Amino acid sequence: MTEIDRLKEKLINLRLKEMANNIENLVAQAAQHNRGPIDILDQLAEIELEYRRQKAIKSKWNQSKLTEKITIDQFDFNHHSSRKEQKTHIINLLSTDFIRSRVDVILIGNPGVGKTFLAKC
Repeated sequence: MTEIDRLKEKLINLRLKEMANNIENLVAQAAQHNRGPIDILDQLAEIELEYRRQKAIKSKWNQSKLTEKITIDQFDFNHHSSRKEQKTHIINLLSTDFIRSRVDVILIGNPGVGKTFLAKC
């Protein structure tokens, strides 16, 4: 068993699967580009963090029980006059600044104006 294999095994035991999967490639690239061990560790940590972020997003999506991914691009602002009038406010909600500001958002309107659609977005 080589040193890299032992290291991969330890990473897997530590539940750092993505680091283990990518270490050989990054070590080879680092040797070619004359990078140091700190750079390799930084890249490995970034790969692991991104993997975990994506995994958390996927898990939360599955828990949400939403049937499809809806984006604001699919929202027809011309469908109803209230949508046209509130377009600026709706677009501003996408920044999610209201969460940091701890401001409540209440979507009010008749059936079919897009309240549920916007909530899903």
